Amino acid sequence: MKIIIFPVIALILTIGMVGFSTIASAAESIIPDYPHDAAGNKIEMFPVVQYTPDKLIEFDITWEPNVIKTFEITKFIYQTYDPLTSDNLNRIKYEMIITQNGKELFRDSGLTQIGGDYRNFIFETSGPIEIKFQNIVSSGTSGIESTAKEAIDNPMFRTVVFTAIVYDNPEKTSTSEIVVQPAQRMDIYYEFLVVATLVPVLILVGLFAYMKFRKHPEYEF
Repeated sequence: MKIIIFPVIALILTIGMVGFSTIASAAESIIPDYPHDAAGNKIEMFPVVQYTPDKLIEFDITWEPNVIKTFEITKFIYQTYDPLTSDNLNRIKYEMIITQNGKELFRDSGLTQIGGDYRNFIFETSGPIEIKFQNIVSSGTSGIESTAKEAIDNPMFRTVVFTAIVYDNPEKTSTSEIVVQPAQRMDIYYEFLVVATLVPVLILVGLFAYMKFRKHPEYEF
């Protein structure tokens, strides 16, 4: 009986290992080598483009890596444009929200700089995701003229939505990586630029006034 049982057990174990290997390979082969949205539509080219409902702002986004997997950092890079002129729009305020399976995973506010900004995120669960940008409005004046810079009554309607799929990472089941977001806040940067520009101008005006009064003694007290 031993002579019969052990070969049978060995055969069962071999079949089991082959089957497991086949299943694992099949699972890995499910992950496509191209990006697509939550509906399975292939994204032929990045960036993906959406327009606000009023058609005044073009919102472009790409993410790296293009195929999103769990437990690795995904960088979302986005830019804003005037669709009429194709010019970058700077100083555009927005709120970014990432949801997955009906659960909000991430929310942050930002201000585009020279037309763009980015955020990093690590997904821990596979499944479809939604990347929404809302309250997209101009934040003050800049050197770029555009109708998109005009004030609007209901910024909540200034919304664009993108979708994608997150896949289980066959190489990682956890991560110790720390997500680092861009540290700069461009509203502070622009305020600094305004001050840095105004101070020399005010000094020059003061010097000009001083020289003018020195040439005319009648103004002396």
